[in-house]
Amino acid sequence: MPPVDRSAMRNTFIYASDNPGIVLGGLWVTPGITNANFHSMLEIFCLFSDTFELRDHNEQLIERDENQLQPGNYYIATDSSITLTEEVPLLHTISEQSGTCTASFRDAVRARDGGYVITGRPALLGRWEGLEAAHIFPLSYEEHWNAHNYSSLITFPPAQESYGSINSVQNGLLLDRTMHGFFDSYLLAINPSDNDKIVCFGPEPLFFNIPT
Repeated sequence: MPPVDRSAMRNTFIYASDNPGIVLGGLWVTPGITNANFHSMLEIFCLFSDTFELRDHNEQLIERDENQLQPGNYYIATDSSITLTEEVPLLHTISEQSGTCTASFRDAVRARDGGYVITGRPALLGRWEGLEAAHIFPLSYEEHWNAHNYSSLITFPPAQESYGSINSVQNGLLLDRTMHGFFDSYLLAINPSDNDKIVCFGPEPLFFNIPT
């Protein structure tokens, strides 16, 4: 299944300063996305062989700082070429909460998180209704996981080796069903490079008063 086309759901667009007629990418800016975050995003999907500057439609320099990013048009200025990455996101599917290895993964995530990690709401009296153990790296791409040796990043393997390192508790989060759907749809993410800040990439999660 091809990725969902989100181009209609954007309020911010990115161009090369020497070719402003071609959109390189874009996003829906939500509260909490800073100028520094935006610079980091550019370095993920744009490949540079030299340094670059980022300017807004008024040609004002956008520093790599913690100020809130504003919606609008932005232009990359660089003496090098800009190459868009050919990598594509791995599409998530919500894994069924069944099977021995999945049950072991679920129980480990429950024991570690104790409740909903987005808001900190605990699972009172051990009641887990509505809470789901989500895989951070999609379980359906276990072959990709193994081929790229991501198991080398795991320091807490699952209870049995046969369950596969992808089912380590380190590859899990306890979410409610709605947030699990947002997470798997890339409408919500957690940035480990920015103090585990919660980042929303669309307006839908904002209706749930998610801390960002």
